[in-house]
Amino acid sequence: MDSSSLREKAENELSAAGLGPAKLARERRDEEHSRNAEVVFSIGTLRLRFVRDRGQEFLDLASSAEPERFFLFDDVELAMGWRTIDAVVTKQNPADLRNVLARIKERQDELDHAFSTTHWTHTAGRLESAAKLRGDAFLRRLQQLAKPS
Repeated sequence: MDSSSLREKAENELSAAGLGPAKLARERRDEEHSRNAEVVFSIGTLRLRFVRDRGQEFLDLASSAEPERFFLFDDVELAMGWRTIDAVVTKQNPADLRNVLARIKERQDELDHAFSTTHWTHTAGRLESAAKLRGDAFLRRLQQLAKPS
């Protein structure tokens, strides 16, 4: 992984994906673990939180209606019907940020609608259900993997 700041990488990736204009909402670094960081941008009704944790990078989404209530992008894809539970639970590594941002760009109008103030309550309920479904499926998968053959 390169040594660039997460903010720089996020700005570059947002620009390359054609998402913007993005407004920086906040940037945080873990002083104890200098490679860990978080940066949040606002684009329309969306808040995008980029997280670098132990060298892995993730993207979470929130609505401007509730700007500190973030959901994993996996849960967004489940709730919106873009991916199956099996595809989410069996993945081995976090998705590449470039690919995630390309998927967001492809569906930006749909996301803006779902994350708008008008539709947020319904969308948040769907996201909570998706998060529970993913958590339950992940536990079942771990239990199956732990069973002796």
